[in-house]
Amino acid sequence: MNGGCQTVGRLAPSPTGLLHPGHASSFALAWLSARSKRGTIHLRLEDIDDSRCKPTLHGQIEEDLTWLGIDWDNAPLIQTGRLNAHREALESLKAQEAVYPCTCSRADIERAASAPQASDSAAGLQRRYPGTCSARSSREAIGLEARGSPFCWRLRQPREGWPGFQDGLQGAVNGTIADKEGDFIVWRAAKGNQSGGPSYQLAVVVDDAFQDVTEVVRGEDLLDSTPRQITLMRLLGLRIPAYFHVPLVVDTEGRRLAKRAGSLSLAQLRKMGEPPEKVLGKLALLWGINPNREPRLLANLIGAFDWAKITQGPWVWPV
Repeated sequence: MNGGCQTVGRLAPSPTGLLHPGHASSFALAWLSARSKRGTIHLRLEDIDDSRCKPTLHGQIEEDLTWLGIDWDNAPLIQTGRLNAHREALESLKAQEAVYPCTCSRADIERAASAPQASDSAAGLQRRYPGTCSARSSREAIGLEARGSPFCWRLRQPREGWPGFQDGLQGAVNGTIADKEGDFIVWRAAKGNQSGGPSYQLAVVVDDAFQDVTEVVRGEDLLDSTPRQITLMRLLGLRIPAYFHVPLVVDTEGRRLAKRAGSLSLAQLRKMGEPPEKVLGKLALLWGINPNREPRLLANLIGAFDWAKITQGPWVWPV
């Protein structure tokens, strides 16, 4: 355990597709933030989504990170190897009646959002859970299991609302940004060919605590996840890390780079002969710590790194 005040960062890619320059941006910034303070950084492969994750990509991810000049301390943590710890956290939440079993399907939620009695705001938020099963206690899961009814576990929104927080890059963030989802899933239902298991929100909280993470650097698309995760940390008695949500890297039409959109991957750039220092030089220009597109090795950017210098996005690729 990290009993001192050393900075501990982490890299947490999901093996669902090839890494692209957007990933390179957030992972390199996480590495620079930790290493500029002589801190530790961990690698965690977040493979809990058994419907999308591909174990064959583990080695490719490590190869891409190493190519960029990113190293990490200790062996990579494979998230599916931590399922017992995730279950223990769920049991703690059950004991507090902070969660309840929910049998609603996605179609049920969308129908509720579009019902005539739904408010205009609710009708436009098809992701928001309407609270259909929220009156259930955790003990009612026993009856659902006996009847063979699949269910997930949802966290009850705190009476005082989702907590705000201070982001190292975005400043003060109001917890209401998490309102669009309402009571969220912490444990997925087992149905069809999916085995169920912890949601991203629960697993990341439990594993950040296990790895003694003191700062989280990730894309601003996850900004609304943070109030939910802070709520989980408070319920589980875990330390809350510092957060830095960085701008996304987008294409020339303003669309964020994405695996599913077929964005040019780091592996493809490598095959095309693009050296890593050229990629990093362009990214550092976007960040605001490189005066031009001059190629830069990642280690040589440590001296120039300062969160106060990081520019606002979006960051457009190619530069």
